[in-house]
Amino acid sequence: MVAEAFLAEYERVLDLIVENQQRGPHGEDGLRIYHFDRFPYTIVYEEDETSGPRVFAIAHQSREPGYWNERI
Repeated sequence: MVAEAFLAEYERVLDLIVENQQRGPHGEDGLRIYHFDRFPYTIVYEEDETSGPRVFAIAHQSREPGYWNERI
Protein backbone atom coordinates (compact mmCIF):
# COMPACT_ATOMS: atom_id res chain seq x y z
CA MET A 1 0.00 0.00 0.00
CA VAL A 2 1.38 3.41 -0.98
CA ALA A 3 0.37 5.16 2.24
CA GLU A 4 2.22 2.60 4.35
CA ALA A 5 5.31 2.91 2.15
CA PHE A 6 5.20 6.72 2.48
CA LEU A 7 4.90 6.48 6.26
CA ALA A 8 7.80 4.02 6.40
CA GLU A 9 9.95 6.38 4.31
CA TYR A 10 9.02 9.32 6.55
CA GLU A 11 9.96 7.33 9.65
CA ARG A 12 13.25 6.26 8.04
CA VAL A 13 14.15 9.88 7.21
CA LEU A 14 13.10 11.08 10.65
CA ASP A 15 15.29 8.43 12.29
CA LEU A 16 18.23 9.60 10.17
CA ILE A 17 17.86 13.25 11.13
CA VAL A 18 17.31 12.42 14.81
CA GLU A 19 20.54 10.42 14.71
CA ASN A 20 22.42 13.27 13.01
CA GLN A 21 20.60 16.59 12.79
CA GLN A 22 23.31 18.02 10.54
CA ARG A 23 22.69 15.40 7.86
CA GLY A 24 20.72 17.68 5.55
CA PRO A 25 22.09 20.83 3.89
CA HIS A 26 20.93 24.27 4.94
CA GLY A 27 17.92 25.56 3.08
CA GLU A 28 16.01 28.80 3.46
CA ASP A 29 15.96 30.72 6.75
CA GLY A 30 18.75 28.57 8.20
CA LEU A 31 16.54 25.49 8.30
CA ARG A 32 17.81 22.15 7.06
CA ILE A 33 16.30 19.99 4.36
CA TYR A 34 16.53 16.29 3.61
CA HIS A 35 15.06 14.56 0.55
CA PHE A 36 13.12 11.31 0.69
CA ASP A 37 14.55 8.50 -1.44
CA ARG A 38 11.33 6.81 -2.54
CA PHE A 39 8.99 9.78 -2.93
CA PRO A 40 9.37 13.32 -4.33
CA TYR A 41 9.20 14.94 -0.89
CA THR A 42 11.57 16.93 1.29
CA ILE A 43 11.50 17.26 5.07
CA VAL A 44 12.21 20.79 6.31
CA TYR A 45 13.49 20.96 9.88
CA GLU A 46 15.34 22.98 12.47
CA GLU A 47 18.12 21.55 14.60
CA ASP A 48 17.47 21.35 18.35
CA GLU A 49 20.04 19.41 20.33
CA THR A 50 17.85 19.45 23.45
CA SER A 51 14.56 18.09 22.16
CA GLY A 52 15.43 16.81 18.69
CA PRO A 53 14.70 18.19 15.24
CA ARG A 54 11.65 20.40 14.85
CA VAL A 55 9.85 19.53 11.60
CA PHE A 56 8.17 22.43 9.79
CA ALA A 57 7.09 20.76 6.57
CA ILE A 58 6.99 17.65 4.47
CA ALA A 59 7.09 19.50 1.15
CA HIS A 60 6.37 18.06 -2.28
CA GLN A 61 9.30 18.81 -4.56
CA SER A 62 7.09 19.88 -7.48
CA ARG A 63 5.00 22.33 -5.50
CA GLU A 64 5.78 26.05 -5.35
CA PRO A 65 9.03 26.44 -3.38
CA GLY A 66 8.62 27.92 0.08
CA TYR A 67 4.81 27.62 0.18
CA TRP A 68 5.18 26.44 3.78
CA ASN A 69 7.24 29.49 4.95
CA GLU A 70 4.31 30.94 6.89
CA ARG A 71 4.72 28.07 9.37
CA ILE A 72 7.96 29.40 10.83
